[in-house]
Amino acid sequence: MTKPTIATILLFVIAAAQGSALAADSEPSMLHTMLPGHYAIVGQMPDGGEAYAGSAQITLNEGVLELTRTIGTQTVSGTGTVDHAEIGEAEVVHFRWPGHSATCLHRLDLDNYSRLSCYWTPDGQTPKQPGLEAYFSTANWPQATTKKESASSANEIMPGLRLTDETGCYVTNGDFVTPTIVLMTGAYNSPTLDNDEVLDIMNTAIAAGCRIDEADEMGMSPLNAAVLYNEPDLVTLFLRNGADPYLKISSAKLSIDQLNSFEFLELLSKSMPSIDRTTVKRALWSYKEE
Repeated sequence: MTKPTIATILLFVIAAAQGSALAADSEPSMLHTMLPGHYAIVGQMPDGGEAYAGSAQITLNEGVLELTRTIGTQTVSGTGTVDHAEIGEAEVVHFRWPGHSATCLHRLDLDNYSRLSCYWTPDGQTPKQPGLEAYFSTANWPQATTKKESASSANEIMPGLRLTDETGCYVTNGDFVTPTIVLMTGAYNSPTLDNDEVLDIMNTAIAAGCRIDEADEMGMSPLNAAVLYNEPDLVTLFLRNGADPYLKISSAKLSIDQLNSFEFLELLSKSMPSIDRTTVKRALWSYKEE
């Protein structure tokens, strides 16, 4: 069974915008001035495929958003639009590049730079799970020069991604930095990675004292991600190492914002009833306070 991804949550959140009549606003969106800039990309291929990293630049040309994205050696260009949903006045960003389309949610990071959480699909295909991409603004990041060039290849954990130091708390591609534990939670049970190696990376980070509840760009802690991915072994691992099941999700997505892990599991069970989450529930409920 293909494990659900964070893109599934995005589908629920954006559904109203796609299902309702989307009308272009007569006034330019603030996103037209907020989005232009350089970004690091972290993504995953559709249907839980392999992870990848890259870079992107968004520009505004005569009122049109233009996207240039580079993954590996391939660079493609596309265009973007900002749409207003009639329900809740939410804004979504739609990008198109040759053979693909993406829908993105915008949020600001702690330094008020833009971040995008997107799902994408190839034209003419209907995967069970869409591809996932997160865009991190690099405007306030130090340029990776000598450190990147002198980094030990022994720290590489997958093509293009390496640990930032011996503690293993964070991974980087030389541009972006993200918490290791939550990223590896998404990589667990990936057909392209060795589970023992993924667990070793997480256990090293945990043993080094890395923050077990540190969230990703969507506000998801490792425990939240393990619940989402339906991974009972990881739920148990994180709880045994001090993860707080009562910690509330802090997300721009109202459907999951301020839910603790028990409430998040309940939402997932109702939203995706075809997925059996009994084992995850049993593991989580063993830590429920009476």
